[in-house]
Amino acid sequence: MNNNFENKEDNLFKLSKRENIIEDTQGSDLTFFKDALIRFRKNKAAFFSTFLFFFILLLAISAPFLGAYHNKVTQYNGEPEKNMIGAYQDLDYRFLSPRIPLVEKIGVFDGNDTYDNLPEDTSLGSDPYFLLGTDDQGRDLFVRTMVGALISISFGILAALIDLLLGVSLGAISGYFGGKIDLILQRIVEIIGSIPSLIWVILIMVAMGPGFIPLILAITISGWIPMYRIVRGQMMKIKNQEYVLSAKTIGQTDKKIIFKHILPNTMSVIIIWIMFTIPNAIFFESFLSFLGLGISSPIPSLGSLAANGKDYLNSNPYILFVPAMTLSLIMLSLNLIADGLRDALDPKLRGGK
Repeated sequence: MNNNFENKEDNLFKLSKRENIIEDTQGSDLTFFKDALIRFRKNKAAFFSTFLFFFILLLAISAPFLGAYHNKVTQYNGEPEKNMIGAYQDLDYRFLSPRIPLVEKIGVFDGNDTYDNLPEDTSLGSDPYFLLGTDDQGRDLFVRTMVGALISISFGILAALIDLLLGVSLGAISGYFGGKIDLILQRIVEIIGSIPSLIWVILIMVAMGPGFIPLILAITISGWIPMYRIVRGQMMKIKNQEYVLSAKTIGQTDKKIIFKHILPNTMSVIIIWIMFTIPNAIFFESFLSFLGLGISSPIPSLGSLAANGKDYLNSNPYILFVPAMTLSLIMLSLNLIADGLRDALDPKLRGGK
């Protein structure tokens, strides 16, 4: 009799324990974005690339305060000579090799013999350190490269935001309303898209001259078209589904239907496309600056720094290597982050793994 009672008590305990587990599981339901975040964190390459990108961004923001020339005005032909954003020039410091404290003691990044050519009385003291060396004008290459990275990253983010604004708004209007509005927007897209991006760049540069704003205008005048087509297709696919028709039946406005019911269901596609747009815009800006059509000296850009460094490839290869490697790391990290977001937000694209 006692054994039967004890067995029933054990069964009740196991049942209550199982119910608690079920309740805990149901109480911790994952949202779509929480589930995507978990999948993203499991992608080691994408997760590491996120830290790498933000580390470069942190260096880019803090570089003007870390460089050897911060708050120091040097003399050039008897006059203070200041270049862009914290990087000062002095011809006494031309072509100095990279020199890093502590590391130099093991014979690596010790400046070799280039520091022996410095005059005894210099504006930075007798023992200056340039982490990545100096360029042909005696400017700190670390400061110039990091500021150039910041400008290139800012350009890519700004271009992506403009593409997002134009592409999403026009794509939503065209796909949702259809009819004459869609017909007119489609013809405009076909006309703009029929002209290559490089032609737009040349036309705008001829009319406005090189610079940051003309370059933004040149890259975004046709850059929003892919986003427009993606959002338009998603709108045409979703607008006839049952929950959208139900919203129309109860009298909700078109604006509320678009922004509350349809666009949230396309956010994963939009986020993925934006993350691929940023590195593409950065590379496009660097490519144009390398050719002399984009941001020009004295404002640093990774492309213009690489263009300057190619002239000294045989004698001082680090002048080219530093901005080229920085651009490569930025492009690699952003593309890996975009791949990770694509796999996390839309697992079907990776075969449902």
